[in-house]
This record gives sequence, C-alpha cells and structure tokens, in this order.
Amino acid sequence: KQYKYYILQKHNMSQFIKLTSMIINKNLITSVCKKHNKFHIYTIENNINGYMIFGSGGVDSSPEKIVICEEKSPEDYKIISKWIDTL
Repeated sequence: KQYKYYILQKHNMSQFIKLTSMIINKNLITSVCKKHNKFHIYTIENNINGYMIFGSGGVDSSPEKIVICEEKSPEDYKIISKWIDTL
C-alpha cells in the first residue's frame, strides 16, 4: 500500500485550522499521513506517563491522532486538503 506522509515545517504555518467540530493549533501538528480517503493528523502529546523506582524508571508518550475521513466529514477533508496544497 502506498501512503503519503507530510512532514510539516514550522515556518509554513499560521496559528489555527478551523474545522466544523474543532479548531487545531497548527504549531502542535507534527505530521500528516494520507491513507486512501482519510487524513491522519499527529499532534504533540500533552500527557507523559512514567514511573520511578529507587532512582531509575521510564517515561513514555505517544502522539495524539486526529482522523479526518472524506466520507464522514467531507467539509473538513476539503479544508485539510486545501491546507496541505498550500505547503
């Protein structure tokens, strides 16, 4: 399967993307992956999980993912498509 990945550079961004049900801060987006008729938008993880036991431990975080589907939300899909075309 062929997927398109978009690595975003900070200097190409204005502040926000306004969708029908949410507003996304563009500065928090790390990458966008287009899979068939969906955009997977990965953002910076705000939550960090970890543990410490006797001076050692581990920390883990994973990016949050926003999925925009062309069939379920065509308006949002068009907005994201137009935004990517401007990059």
